[in-house]
Amino acid sequence: MSKDEILSSYLNIIYTGPNIYGVEMASNYYFDKSCAELSLAECAFLAGINHSPNYYNPFEEDSNTYDINKRTQIVLDKMLELNYINKTDYDSAISEVDAGLNFKKGKINEDYDIVYSYHTDAVISDVISDICKKKKITEKFATNYLYMGGLTIYSTQDSSIQSKLETEFEKKQYIIPSNNIENTTSQAAMVVMDHSSGYVVGCTGGLGKKDTYRGFNRATQAIRQTGSSMKPLAVIIPAVDKKILTGATIVDDTQSSFKNGADENYSPKNNEGYLGSVTFRRALESSQNIPFVKIMEKLTPSTSIKYLKKMGITTLTDGDANLALALGGIEKGISPLEMCAAYSTIANDGIYIEPIFYSKVTTSDGLIYIESKQKTKKVFSKSVAYVVKELLTRSCYWSKWNSKKLCNKQYRCCSKNRNYR
Repeated sequence: MSKDEILSSYLNIIYTGPNIYGVEMASNYYFDKSCAELSLAECAFLAGINHSPNYYNPFEEDSNTYDINKRTQIVLDKMLELNYINKTDYDSAISEVDAGLNFKKGKINEDYDIVYSYHTDAVISDVISDICKKKKITEKFATNYLYMGGLTIYSTQDSSIQSKLETEFEKKQYIIPSNNIENTTSQAAMVVMDHSSGYVVGCTGGLGKKDTYRGFNRATQAIRQTGSSMKPLAVIIPAVDKKILTGATIVDDTQSSFKNGADENYSPKNNEGYLGSVTFRRALESSQNIPFVKIMEKLTPSTSIKYLKKMGITTLTDGDANLALALGGIEKGISPLEMCAAYSTIANDGIYIEPIFYSKVTTSDGLIYIESKQKTKKVFSKSVAYVVKELLTRSCYWSKWNSKKLCNKQYRCCSKNRNYR
């Protein structure tokens, strides 16, 4: 950092009074006006209080006018000595101090207590984190600089999408009281991302109307079990890429037991019975568990984990390297944000793009202060992405009725009549 940058940062984060940080906020607090409107004497007052702001606070009951004036005069004396001001300006400022500085307590707008959207909360958290890294300062100082540094943040939020998410998540029909835990209800989170850019355009981290500032954001912070939503990521993608699997691969969907590490008798079940010998496409249609575990056995959990990490999953542990990974049985879980980004890799033809909540931050002068630098990685080929998309989007139809009419899962009949696609 240059000396000017250091001084600018200092003036924007320095403690200047009761819960007051930065000289601009101090100017509004002590004189009810911006720094640009201060007189020389008023500027000298602000410059002199930094070593003990509370002692020189004119609004306290035991305020000491004599010491305030004396301290301000010391600053003016030093400015004259160093030729920062001339004698005429000095005399004028001293006269103002002798007459009594015109203190006027202004109303301070403390943005810390404003309730923003979950998306904006995520933006604030990310910008503060990036300021800490860029300037090598503490989170407290970075927070002060964010609010008082005159920065402009370019968010990735699409206000229309964000508004729709919030409206939906505030509906009472989703808020179901717990039968077991008092004062606890159901909860949910959602992330909407532009897969082509990595821009998070909307997110909500809880049900009901948001009433807290930067509270727990389930969209980015909740680590939960994934269940069967893990199957395409942990099994289908790597198995197709390794040429272990196609849609026409015949899989044996019968009750089975597996050796799973120390567990000699790992016996997962299907939710809706067993289909016997069927195509993988058919097994996928009703998310049969046994075929996925058998494919994971051939693939190996360690190979699956390598793919998941390339798709941005950061919460996997050494204990997750087992067959239960195929069914989403993991120790910690995954956040909605990371699941969204991982699935976006499929939509993005095999290219993982790190999700971001803001693109850049500029200073009051319009200069770029921070710019988001996204990690991108080719995880699998475009052809693999095509196969995965086809597997995940094809449905079962009654072609004798209508090529677009769902057959209500009458799989055996479809297979028998060769109308299953």
